[in-house]
Amino acid sequence: DGAKGPGLPGAVAAAAQPAGNAELAAAGKDEKIAHCLAILDGLGIAYERHDHPAAQTVEAMMEHAAGWEGVKAKNLFLKAKKKAYPEDTRMWLVVADVETDANMKLIGQKLGYGKITVRFGQESELIANLGVKQGSVSPFCLANDKALQVNVAIDKKIVDAAKANFHPESNEATLTVATSDLLKFIESTGHRVTVVDFAA
Repeated sequence: DGAKGPGLPGAVAAAAQPAGNAELAAAGKDEKIAHCLAILDGLGIAYERHDHPAAQTVEAMMEHAAGWEGVKAKNLFLKAKKKAYPEDTRMWLVVADVETDANMKLIGQKLGYGKITVRFGQESELIANLGVKQGSVSPFCLANDKALQVNVAIDKKIVDAAKANFHPESNEATLTVATSDLLKFIESTGHRVTVVDFAA
């Protein structure tokens, strides 16, 4: 549609990120999960909850994922070195299928940065903008981006699947949700979704 920026048309961005994002990132497992589930319940979104030991990496999560329905994802908080257009916030949450090659050069090109370097964002920026620490990133964290600073790109493989799995702001649990409900959730946060075919 040619539109740019993290926010949907008509979405109102807060003037600043919630001061509570740092507290949420430092909170315990139960508080983080309760925060996420309250939002999902409020939207009428069904989920299947899987509790497991802390999974700091995708590989660690996959050790517990046998038997879970739906696609598994890796969630990358990225930042471009320079702006691609004047209002570009340069920050992205890339939600990719677990099998997708996380080649930064390729991802940068797919996101429209051409030769501009794209790399992992700083944890301080992750905490300030999404309210989580590294290892717990997921689309559910977009509820904490009240200032609409983080762009969202989702792998076409995930959008095309019936269900997908994501951490509820804590890497000590995973929720299986319908991908249609995932998109409903993201829309409720005011974020625009860019669907990217990383396999093309």
